[in-house]
Amino acid sequence: MHRKELKRLAKSKVAARLGAVMGTWFAWLGIELAAILIAAAVSLFAFAGPTMLWAARSFSVLGIMIIGPALIMMEWVLAVLLIQIPLAPLLAGFMRFCSNLQRGKPASAAVLFEDFRTGRRFGSAVKMGLCIWLRSFLWGLIPSAVSLLANLLPDSLEPLAVLLQLALMALIMAKVSSYVGGYVLIQDDETMGAWRAVSASAELFRGRCAQLLIFCLSFLPWVLLAVPVLLAGVLVGLLLSLIGLPVFLMPLLAWGVTLVLFGFVYTYQMVSMFEWLDFLRGGVSLGNGQTFPVPGPAVDCPGDTPYGAAGAAGVQQDFSSPVPLEHVIEVPPSPAAQTLQPPEDI
Repeated sequence: MHRKELKRLAKSKVAARLGAVMGTWFAWLGIELAAILIAAAVSLFAFAGPTMLWAARSFSVLGIMIIGPALIMMEWVLAVLLIQIPLAPLLAGFMRFCSNLQRGKPASAAVLFEDFRTGRRFGSAVKMGLCIWLRSFLWGLIPSAVSLLANLLPDSLEPLAVLLQLALMALIMAKVSSYVGGYVLIQDDETMGAWRAVSASAELFRGRCAQLLIFCLSFLPWVLLAVPVLLAGVLVGLLLSLIGLPVFLMPLLAWGVTLVLFGFVYTYQMVSMFEWLDFLRGGVSLGNGQTFPVPGPAVDCPGDTPYGAAGAAGVQQDFSSPVPLEHVIEVPPSPAAQTLQPPEDI
């Protein structure tokens, strides 16, 4: 199955439940933004004064001009990062919402708070968030090191260094996107550890870096749609100000439309990613309760049997030795006795 077919299937599922998607998106986004603002405010009001006072006493003018503000910024960043730890189950809840949406299970904003209500997977969600953050941070050190080395290059090579950084960031974005499948794997097998789930998800996408990059960049046009929307809102706001109407109305409306667009695109991307993940694991959801079994790469994940028709029927499938590509893959019991040609690479 081609990437476009998986995305088309995912988009139809998101569009069919657009109301639930927007409600869940704004609930998650609102709580995240509120928590970040509270953490930033506490950091600034509780620690900024003492920090500046200490810096002034210890380093005089240098402390007031450079060291103090730098320490305050570090405290703010640390506070924002720390607040994400108790909110990690909220992100896991949003990923579960996207997974339920993809698999045709009940999906509503209540799924966001499932780990908070039951407490059953709270620890796993925190560990999962920390695992993905740590791996992302380590990968992010590579372009940072390139940036430092670029300062040693002559000015004539600076554009080349910038292009190299952008290319590395794009590749790292693709690599990090392969980790989110860990949320689905640990949801299917709660005995699996967070680190192992992330590793298993990355293993499923091993050797597909170029496909992952194309997949991630294919959503860029959707994101770029926000630019003309925001510009139009600002321009209309300026025109309204000329006739005496409140200037903030249209920019506010433009921001609202942009957030709706981002919510749709992010959910669309996650559902598409989970469609691809289940495709690689051996089951492609057709959205009507049926699943095509397809060959997938070997991965050491106990309990990773494909969901859907094959899984419900108790059919055991061996993915340790993929089916040769020249073979036709038969769809399990169906009145039409249809067959499916080998999947095209994503």
